[in-house]
Amino acid sequence: MGVMGTLLVSGAPARAEMFPSSLEENARVSVLVGWQRDLQTRARTQGQAPANGGPTLVATFGYAPVAWGELGIDLFGGLQPIWKGQGAPLGAMYGALVSGRLQAMWRLSPDFLLIPRLGLHVGPAIVSGQTDRAEDFTEALGTAIGGSVSLEARFSPRWSFNLGYRYLLAQGVVPGTPHVFNGGGHTLLLGATFSFLPGTRGTWSP
Repeated sequence: MGVMGTLLVSGAPARAEMFPSSLEENARVSVLVGWQRDLQTRARTQGQAPANGGPTLVATFGYAPVAWGELGIDLFGGLQPIWKGQGAPLGAMYGALVSGRLQAMWRLSPDFLLIPRLGLHVGPAIVSGQTDRAEDFTEALGTAIGGSVSLEARFSPRWSFNLGYRYLLAQGVVPGTPHVFNGGGHTLLLGATFSFLPGTRGTWSP
C-alpha cells in the first residue's frame, strides 16, 4: 500500500506538468471545417438576394517563436452559390495564407487550458466564378486578405478543440456579367488541433 500510495501521489503532479507552462516554441496542426457566406452579395450583384453560403475547409500549420505570437500557413478552400435561386452561379476559392496571430494562455485548471488568438492573414488565392454551364467560368489569381479570432480549448497536452471566426476578402467575377462577388466572406469554423510540445520532438506518441 505504501508503494502504491507513493506512485499515485507522485503521478498526480506529473500529469499537470505535461501541459505546457508557456506557448513559446509550441507547434501545432489544426484541421477545421466551417460555413462561409458573403453577406454583401446584394450590393455587389445589383439587388440579387444573398445565398445561404457554402462549406469551407482550412488546415493550419503554426509555430510560436515567442509565447505571445504565432506564425503560420493556412491552406484553405471553399465553395458557395453567389446568390439564391435555381441555376445560380457558383463561386469557389482556394489558396494559401501567411498568418500572424497574437495569443495568450489561460490555465483554468491543471488539466485544461484556453488559448485565444487574434490573427491577420494575407496570401495568394484563386477565385473562380461559374454559371450553370460548366464550360463558362472565370478563374483568376489574386491576393486574399483577412482577419480572424479563435479560441482553442486544450483538454490534453496534445489535443484541443477549436472554434473560430474569419473574414476573408478576395474578389471574383461572374462570367458574362458585370457582377463581382467575394469568394470568402464571413466564416464560422470548428475543428481539432494536435500540438507538438516544446522539448518533446522526436519522443511523442499519439
